[in-house]
Amino acid sequence: MSESRFVGVTGAASGIGRELARQFVSQGLPVVGLDVDPDGLVSLEKECAGLFSFFTCDLTRKSELKETLNRLRQERGVPSIWINNAGIADIKGMTEITEEELEQTMQVNFFALVTCVRFWLEHMEQIGDGSIVNMGSIAGHVSSPGLTAYVSSKFAVTGFTESLQAELELGQSPVKLVLVSPGFVETKMMRVGQMNGFPKELLFLATKVEDCARRIIAGLAAGEKEIFPTANGKAMMAMQRLSPNLARRFSKLTVGRKVDLRKKT
Repeated sequence: MSESRFVGVTGAASGIGRELARQFVSQGLPVVGLDVDPDGLVSLEKECAGLFSFFTCDLTRKSELKETLNRLRQERGVPSIWINNAGIADIKGMTEITEEELEQTMQVNFFALVTCVRFWLEHMEQIGDGSIVNMGSIAGHVSSPGLTAYVSSKFAVTGFTESLQAELELGQSPVKLVLVSPGFVETKMMRVGQMNGFPKELLFLATKVEDCARRIIAGLAAGEKEIFPTANGKAMMAMQRLSPNLARRFSKLTVGRKVDLRKKT
């Protein structure tokens, strides 16, 4: 990795993105973060001793995202690693979620990711180097009740990434494209103990965010094309291969058991 370049992370203000930024900074690598949360970005900047900078950006606004990416490239150049980490989830039945919430989920989790991939792919190919990391999910491999919008977005990420990987290999592109598929990670997105959230009694199954980020960075260093950074995610994948029905029943216990899937009247 060129010392003059940097790591870019979307969704850097919290969760896995924040921890990835921390761990890259701890290795002495400069990180540039994007997020809609300015307070979270400012607090991370204070933590990181001059190696973290940021751009506030709303990924639901495509024009704003494109403007931010252009500004970032003009001011900082092309990243060595770009991590499309930003993601949102609504734990709701399909008859409960609004059209606006559905579109927002797809925009943040998938379409913004595609915009970033297309933007950086062009510039990385021009300089002949770079890695792009797409944060998928085990929910991009295994279906789950009450998370249909989120699952749809993550299945899209999986299909997009795997197809583009094949395309880049066929074209002998110098750019590396990596798919990361975490399972249950202890972040705010899990909403532990809330009505529509991860049950407290199953929290022992979840992976610490620090361990998840560490495994992702190790996988990137090892040149892995697909990274499963959580033991629970690997178990879910094994379960899916052996018995898809069993995998669906287990996912219902963990994220969908309290969701009212009946149509409201």
